[in-house]
Amino acid sequence: MKTFKNGPLADWKQIEAGQMIPFLSSKSRRVKFQIVANSPIEIWAGTDDQLSDGVLIGASSDKAQVEYTCVGNSYVMVKAEKKSAVYINAPDIDQTVEESEKPSFTSIEPRVRNNTDVDRMMQLLKYNQQQNEAMLAKERENMRAEMAKRFADQPKAETVTEEASADDSGAETTS
Repeated sequence: MKTFKNGPLADWKQIEAGQMIPFLSSKSRRVKFQIVANSPIEIWAGTDDQLSDGVLIGASSDKAQVEYTCVGNSYVMVKAEKKSAVYINAPDIDQTVEESEKPSFTSIEPRVRNNTDVDRMMQLLKYNQQQNEAMLAKERENMRAEMAKRFADQPKAETVTEEASADDSGAETTS
């Protein structure tokens, strides 16, 4: 495929007669292109690359502008004499875009910069909280152990005599 480097001629690309030109899409689209040749041409379009359902969409002796709408992929073939020069201007094939200016990269959300003193104080605060929680947990564990020891050391006999003294409340019973 012969191409020109710059200017308005850069849009024109040489193709061979009978070459298949794909216009790939997953939805409906409008296809538009221009063709120039030095012999009579026929323009065929279809939905597969074999043109099994090909339709003649244009014929010209030298220049043609073709525009059609299709759903999904479409393929175009230009039939011309064997040694003729055929050029196509199809912006839909070449999707390259020139840079209009130098790219600028912007940050959507600026990075928040914390003061190093504030960061250090926050770390110290977290460290102090962890130490306090550890000390409280140790103190609670010691209190639980002491309470369990007191309940275990209390003699069972005292609890039984207390129950018996509660029965001697002085009330008379009939026997």
